[in-house]
Amino acid sequence: MSDKLTINPKLLHWAREECGYSKPEMAARVQASLEQYSIWEDTGEDISLDYLITLSKVCKRQIAFFFLPNIPPKTRKPTDFRNLEPAKSKLTNKTLLAFRRTIKYQDFLLQLHGQEYYRNIYSWISDYQETFRDSNDDLDARSDWIRDFLQYPIHEQLSAKVRSEESYTKLRISVKSDTGFAPNRPSSRANRPPLPGWMEQCRVQVSLA
Repeated sequence: MSDKLTINPKLLHWAREECGYSKPEMAARVQASLEQYSIWEDTGEDISLDYLITLSKVCKRQIAFFFLPNIPPKTRKPTDFRNLEPAKSKLTNKTLLAFRRTIKYQDFLLQLHGQEYYRNIYSWISDYQETFRDSNDDLDARSDWIRDFLQYPIHEQLSAKVRSEESYTKLRISVKSDTGFAPNRPSSRANRPPLPGWMEQCRVQVSLA
């Protein structure tokens, strides 16, 4: 198509950074020259509908987004502690997209239930952190605390009357319903972790909360 459009250049700049692309990377992805792309991002002028459609697909944004008058706030991103220089670390575009979607779902759930609902669900985390505030990283004590909270003590798990499959299912349901965390579901029984692994998984998620 020959018709040219004018978009909000600040939104294009914002969308590119949200995707984690440099100008050359974005130009290559939409198959435009760096010079032409720079014009779009500097002035917002002289962009065809075909290129705008391509940009919307690359940025995972609706076409109408690029005509909005205001710039949205930047997506909240956690610090990448795997890198010795976090300020220079660069997250992949897939990771950034996952953050965007997670925050979108989070905002939706907060609107649906309200903050008080989730405060009640995760109120036990404060009790856990307070209990082990001044203690060493005693995995047994922490696991016992979580077992007590789930009302599934070790002697009940090891009881000869309880089959491993039933024990696994009960613990999984308890973790999901009582802690608010959704345990990872192994793809097959052969890949299923031993039950103590659930304790460690829960303990790690608490430490990250």
